[in-house]
Amino acid sequence: MTILRTSLKGCWELKSNGFGQYLAPTIDPLADTVITPEQLEGFELNSDIPKIPHALWSRWIDLCIEMCKRGTGDLEVSCRILRKDSDYRICIPVQKVDGASVRVDSFDKAIDITTGEVIEQWPPEGWTPCGSSHSHNTMDAFFSSTDDKYELGDPGMHIVVGRIDVNKPEYTPKASVVANNRRFDVEAEDLICLEETEADAYTTSYHPSVLDIITLPRPYTSGALPPL
Repeated sequence: MTILRTSLKGCWELKSNGFGQYLAPTIDPLADTVITPEQLEGFELNSDIPKIPHALWSRWIDLCIEMCKRGTGDLEVSCRILRKDSDYRICIPVQKVDGASVRVDSFDKAIDITTGEVIEQWPPEGWTPCGSSHSHNTMDAFFSSTDDKYELGDPGMHIVVGRIDVNKPEYTPKASVVANNRRFDVEAEDLICLEETEADAYTTSYHPSVLDIITLPRPYTSGALPPL
């Protein structure tokens, strides 16, 4: 039996019949490892990954909630997450939002959610893009086929904020890590400090200038954002 082992196409056996020879997929007789479905789907996070601080994440959640208030409870919004060593930044790029999707055409201009700094060089010097987050308004927190289309080629953390209740306020996060064009579900609390500390009580909300680069659907596409 002639066995051909390839680096990318698996293991093949040279076979023949009355008309000639051909290659057929086969089991490698030397294979000695069994990989379970759980192992294939699993992702083991490094224990020393710094978490997004609660104070920073709260600014982003405030903006997600604000979008629900500005519309009819169905507006979505998107952000990019950057990291330098153990520090994080959340930036809001120019975008058009509606109840079905949020569109970011480029990162030529973005605004820091904390400071209001206008960023026109992407990524900012010294910072590395490490993921994104977007809201799903009052819908469940899940990764849609549209999310997969734009995120599976973007390695890093990707987090959906769903089931937003503007009255309480509450929300549900769903987190993942994308690697090698695959999405691995992880626990949100492993990436984000979700518990508020005493110091977080003095944190202010998102910088108001981020609202200047978010275009709402009609009739709010021109002029200022509508009042609450």
